[in-house]
Amino acid sequence: MRIPINWLSDYVKLPNKLSDLTDKLTMVGHMLDKIEIKNGETILDLELRGNRADCYSILGIAREVSTIYGQKLKDLETINVKRQNKSTNLFLDVQTNLVKRVGIIEIKKIKIEKSPKWLADKLVAYGMETINNIVDLTNYVMIETGQPMHAFDSDKIGKNLEIRLARNGEKITTFQDTSLTLTKDDLVWAKSNNILSVAGSIGEKSHSISDSSKSILLEAASYDRANIRRTIYRHKLFTDAGIRHEKDLDPNMVSDAISRFLYFIKKYNWGEFKPIIYDYYPKKVNPLKIKLDYHYLINLSGVEIEKKEINKILTNLNFGDIDNVVIPTYRTDVILEEDLIEEIIRIYGYDKIPSKTLSLEIPKNITPDYIIQEEKIRQAAVSVGFDESISLSFVKEKYKNNNIELLNPPSPDNKYLRNTLFFNLLEATEKIINERGELVALFEIGKVYLKKENRFYLLVKI
Repeated sequence: MRIPINWLSDYVKLPNKLSDLTDKLTMVGHMLDKIEIKNGETILDLELRGNRADCYSILGIAREVSTIYGQKLKDLETINVKRQNKSTNLFLDVQTNLVKRVGIIEIKKIKIEKSPKWLADKLVAYGMETINNIVDLTNYVMIETGQPMHAFDSDKIGKNLEIRLARNGEKITTFQDTSLTLTKDDLVWAKSNNILSVAGSIGEKSHSISDSSKSILLEAASYDRANIRRTIYRHKLFTDAGIRHEKDLDPNMVSDAISRFLYFIKKYNWGEFKPIIYDYYPKKVNPLKIKLDYHYLINLSGVEIEKKEINKILTNLNFGDIDNVVIPTYRTDVILEEDLIEEIIRIYGYDKIPSKTLSLEIPKNITPDYIIQEEKIRQAAVSVGFDESISLSFVKEKYKNNNIELLNPPSPDNKYLRNTLFFNLLEATEKIINERGELVALFEIGKVYLKKENRFYLLVKI
């Protein structure tokens, strides 16, 4: 996640030394990958944990900074809107329980123009191209709040919309001019038989807004993350929206993001609207109450923290206090008492946990024979000049030959389990040769995966 420092400072006061900020963020779990300077602006590139959906936004990182330093977080300026579950001029047929929430509003007399400099500069610093003020604003609010949103041309899509699963073989041409053939597991927005967008990832070309658009239908939604993840990996739709929708997003962000978008529309006179959102929200998500046992915290964490310090941490996290812990809905990763304790220790400091020597007897050596055998082989190979190669248990698609394919691979390049160690050793050898190595002597001890007559086998090979 790229975090432009100037953008981050809009919401919370930052320390004077950049190294202090990056060190503290690393200590609470957001490791710094690199620092980039672009057009004179400093950008942090942070490695985020997948379960921290709230941190895939500038606001989410600002909350972390606010918690670390006890600084007040600036409130976002928004438009107060009413929410209703019926619409007189729009019919939305949600045909699946994969939709958690949808918010829609129509904005008329829209003005499509070049984005103001502040908006364009922020998107460019983040690493996104600027298109026009409306598209750029949807991207700005997504990056700021973490809630993806999409703008349709109202005149092109009509008033009767569906959110449903696609039919096998249905096609869509995206606004990037890519043609996709959908499956019955892909969630889509549609108008009868016309696909308008692949939900949570990308819009269709002919129904997107253009310079001639007169009105737009703005939507923000929350979906079943597992379904979205499978779709974006199936079709390689690694968009900024898809990357966020595959996380456990807070459905309550839907109305917040729309309200934020409308604030800028009104401020810059980019369109006209009634402040009423059509809100499909069948099962409202409320803040979660968790009972915190102080003695359990001490026992589990191994460190004694004064209750006064715990209350300070909880307050900074916006979690209430030790006697009344209430988890805000944007923290979708905190659902158990153990999660809460982890949060307290994370902010308190892992480095403050004292080290203790175990008082138990040294256990007997129960190492399995095959592990001992592997180690002997490893030592023998190294002693005669071989280097050990340790590779992932996958092979690239070009090497596949009756390999087992994963339904939910960790990445597009890692979806075939290896059935031999040869190809990974071959790639390692080619890399050494390309780097002008004069001698290659490699070995690997690892697992291979086979399938025979609908049965799966795991073997260890050398």
